[in-house]
Amino acid sequence: MKKIVLEDIEIDKNHFDYLPVILDDEGTVVILPLLFAIHLDKAGEAIHMVRVEDGTQSMTKLESGPISESTATTYINHVYRFLKHLNQASKELTDEEISIHHTYLCSPGVVQDYLNRDLASTLTGSSLANHQAALTAYFNFLALLGLRQPHEIRISRKARKEATNNNQSGAYINYISTKERFEILKRCVSKRDRLIIRCGFELGLRAMENKGMRLKGNKSNEAYWIYSSN
Repeated sequence: MKKIVLEDIEIDKNHFDYLPVILDDEGTVVILPLLFAIHLDKAGEAIHMVRVEDGTQSMTKLESGPISESTATTYINHVYRFLKHLNQASKELTDEEISIHHTYLCSPGVVQDYLNRDLASTLTGSSLANHQAALTAYFNFLALLGLRQPHEIRISRKARKEATNNNQSGAYINYISTKERFEILKRCVSKRDRLIIRCGFELGLRAMENKGMRLKGNKSNEAYWIYSSN
């Protein structure tokens, strides 16, 4: 399976500058993540679950909250990673819950096992929480469509501790001095290379964010940058 990006397209009179589409191993579009991506783009909101008190009863309610474009892109990338995990699992198990086309059948246990067992050993605490937020938004969106009941997706205490330990296991950061930055800039052979370096130390863009920048437009006064992560 793979994720492709459609740029500057129109679907049912709705224009999209950037629309990620996930394909299965046969090249067929996986519909539910596509609907999720369209929702994030057009609504600019993610769905979250809240509990409200009604007298002596506690009820679950779905509400929407605004998110940024970069957060929406991150959510799609995290959902894609989860689908790749499901796709691999479906080849090893014969379980109707393990299907990238039928994610509405996934139990909370399937998602929590992925977070607590598969991701906790390699991600830091903040990254694990970001994956939890992305999958929560995705499955709450499916609940909003009426395809499943809303469920809480939890990260276990053990997984949180493991991910926190990953925060502390990395090497110390060695920052590049101002003099070294200008030496690197002087050695750049193109405007593109200089822009990448400056985006790194002046804007704080990470390597993957720099890699995702694409230039749009043919004329200099029409050119602008958009973020596109593959």
